[in-house]
Amino acid sequence: MEAPPQGYRKNVGICLINSSRKIFSASRLDIPNAWQMPQVPFWLTYDFPPEVKEKLRRQWGSDWKGQAQKWFLLKFTGKEE
Repeated sequence: MEAPPQGYRKNVGICLINSSRKIFSASRLDIPNAWQMPQVPFWLTYDFPPEVKEKLRRQWGSDWKGQAQKWFLLKFTGKEE
């Protein structure tokens, strides 16, 4: 896997579907009423807004420009129980 552009935080995402074409998403434990797909062949990059950059700099001590993601589409073929 090639590296993301310089200065971007790495991340990956998964779009998981079943045979009924339903997409899996899960509730977040840290943010009430928030849902998201699991995060894990192209880098998708976006720049953080200035206020987000400042918050991340304070919280993480980071100097990220933005985030770079790779997304994968996977099909669940097991039994749902």
